[in-house]
Amino acid sequence: MDASQAEGCSSSSIPIPPQSVYDVFVSFRGADTRKNFTSHLFAALEDNGIRTFRDDKELERGEFISDGLLKAIEGSRMSLIVFSKDYAGSRWCLDELVRIMVCRETLKQIVVPIFYDVVPSDVRKQTGDLQEAFAKHEKRFGEGSDGKVEKWRAALTEAANLSGRHLLNEANGDEAELIKMIIKDVREKVNPIHLNVPDRQVGLDHRVAELNVLLNMEFNFVRIVGIWGMGGIGKTTIAKRLYNIIQHKFERSGFLADVRETSQRPNGLVELQKKLLLAILKRSHEVSNSHEGVEVIKKIAFGRKKVLLVLDDVDNVQQLKALAIDRDSFVPGSRIIITTRDKSSLKILELGENDIYGPKKLDENESLELFSWHAFKQDHPPEDHLDLSRQIVHYAGGLPLALEVLGSYFRGESIPQWESAIAKLRKIPDDDVLGKLKISYDSLSGQLKKLVLDTACFFVGIGRDFTVKILEGYDIFADNEIRKLADRCLIKYDCHDQIVMHDMIRDMGREIVRQESLDPGKRSRLWYLDDVLEVLRDGTGTEAVNGLLLNATDVQVNAKPFEKMDKLWYCEHVLEVRRDGMGTEVVEGRLLNFIDPIDVQVNAKAFERMNNLWLLHLDYVHLTTGYEHISRRLLWLSWKGFPLKCIPWNFSMEKLVALDLRYSSLKQVWNRNMILGKLKFLYLSHCHYLTRTPDFSGLSSLEELLLNDCKSLVEVDESIRCLNNLVVLDMKNCTKLRKLPLAF
Repeated sequence: MDASQAEGCSSSSIPIPPQSVYDVFVSFRGADTRKNFTSHLFAALEDNGIRTFRDDKELERGEFISDGLLKAIEGSRMSLIVFSKDYAGSRWCLDELVRIMVCRETLKQIVVPIFYDVVPSDVRKQTGDLQEAFAKHEKRFGEGSDGKVEKWRAALTEAANLSGRHLLNEANGDEAELIKMIIKDVREKVNPIHLNVPDRQVGLDHRVAELNVLLNMEFNFVRIVGIWGMGGIGKTTIAKRLYNIIQHKFERSGFLADVRETSQRPNGLVELQKKLLLAILKRSHEVSNSHEGVEVIKKIAFGRKKVLLVLDDVDNVQQLKALAIDRDSFVPGSRIIITTRDKSSLKILELGENDIYGPKKLDENESLELFSWHAFKQDHPPEDHLDLSRQIVHYAGGLPLALEVLGSYFRGESIPQWESAIAKLRKIPDDDVLGKLKISYDSLSGQLKKLVLDTACFFVGIGRDFTVKILEGYDIFADNEIRKLADRCLIKYDCHDQIVMHDMIRDMGREIVRQESLDPGKRSRLWYLDDVLEVLRDGTGTEAVNGLLLNATDVQVNAKPFEKMDKLWYCEHVLEVRRDGMGTEVVEGRLLNFIDPIDVQVNAKAFERMNNLWLLHLDYVHLTTGYEHISRRLLWLSWKGFPLKCIPWNFSMEKLVALDLRYSSLKQVWNRNMILGKLKFLYLSHCHYLTRTPDFSGLSSLEELLLNDCKSLVEVDESIRCLNNLVVLDMKNCTKLRKLPLAF
């Protein structure tokens, strides 16, 4: 490990992944300021959710700053240079400074000098305290250093000429006020990462302006506004655009997507709370239960800070309660925007009619323009397509999603093909939006249709790279196929390159699967809890099943959880009621998922006829016997909470691309040499009983290995040195690990 602070200049030599981006890089002389000013500065940056590169551990001595440090500088959007009395005494600090000034020139990085108890003119001219330091550098390097000293002098002069902040007398200066001003500078100068809003959003600016009026930004009180409307009307896009415009005005901001979908997962409310904390604080925060999560959110995320928060796709008051959405939770000046299809989900907030914005559908001209951008890549149709385009626009009914999908579908087609498709549209009822969207699905090739259904059932929210590599194991040219779906507006990507599918398109795909058969065991994909449990318990699965997803919940429900729910008149999701009686008197209808994962026992013989299964999720499920019955064609196996101490010898895994066994009871992964030549992802995090890693010699393709929080891990197998394709290795919090193999 190279030393970037061997003479006290605190920075890092930890390799930074290429995709990592920091808001701020801080260059400082550790011996001067580590325990006072910069310690307070880092705390303030972190408290304000500003992603700051920092690693001021004592490092080994070395001659040069590391590649990891250089990447960290290049990957930061702003550099703060804390000039202190002995900053120039460290050649490592000076090398940092040279690279920072290069990034200012070539990458347009923002650079702000901070003069901490030094005179700016001394830095600019290398006089005063800096004169002695440079005399030593001249003596050491002389003229045979390729102009190193001259480069240092030039970088100091250039940096000191920039506009910055000063604290010239540590004893009498107000350090707290200085840090406050620096934070203000960072928030103003570093453009926050904006949410992705596709180009050519016709009529969007007008709708955003209408919503902005409702926020009353000029008044210093807490304001909560709802955006209510049908799916595909543009609620999320409007919220994203306004968020991008105003987020710089707030001390903290966060956009929480897919609230409804997340809350329906096992332990979904806790997962929502964690996502909110990450969105607001820009760092993860553990929460053990939803009650604790509410208090953590109030005190740590919302407390004492003016917050902008967007909650996207809320459909139940319990979600709002779990996220502490109450005016009393926020400081004055905060703004909360909530998008929903169900107006009643906002009733707990007691919003008035002027607090809820209902986006209007696009008018005929707007609709024609949006359709044209997607069909012809221009703002109006060609003359010979004008009449046909108007007919299609009529059938889309002013719904932006339908216009985008239909426009992409018709792009490049001949006029006879347009006329044929329009004839089909005429047969679809005006209010059947899914039917209109399905016309685009029906036009796809068989392979693309399968990919739409796989995405709708299994891949929403999954990283693009991970998805591509799973599907490549199924002999699909996935990267090209996924691109085709994106071109047709059937999928998109979020800022983390995860696959996004509009709820209406996802629902269309799932409905297509549901209509394959009245018997769930004869459908191609199983994800709905009741259907999965029926198939596994009755053993009705067939070779038609390609993918099965089960997040186990507690099926041993007694009557006590209903004790307080005296208004309950309809209960669709009995399995989602927790055993400890978390239901309350406010529960009137559909119940949300309040539970932690609980074991469901299934006989593996239920998989005997599902021999085409390539995707299997059995999180927190116990199989009693018969592991040999599980399909030999599996590509992606997720079995969080795997109950055994070792994977059985008769469990076939030869074709696996991804194996996820986090939170398992494993003491050893397997007890023999395994040849898994296609395995790219092996996730063993939080396996608290795992004492040593498996033999990796048969895992020639492995790219990601997660072992974080394996608290009993004491030994890593020597074969890890053979993993030439490994790009991600996470071994944080392996507290008993003694050493890694030499030369790894």
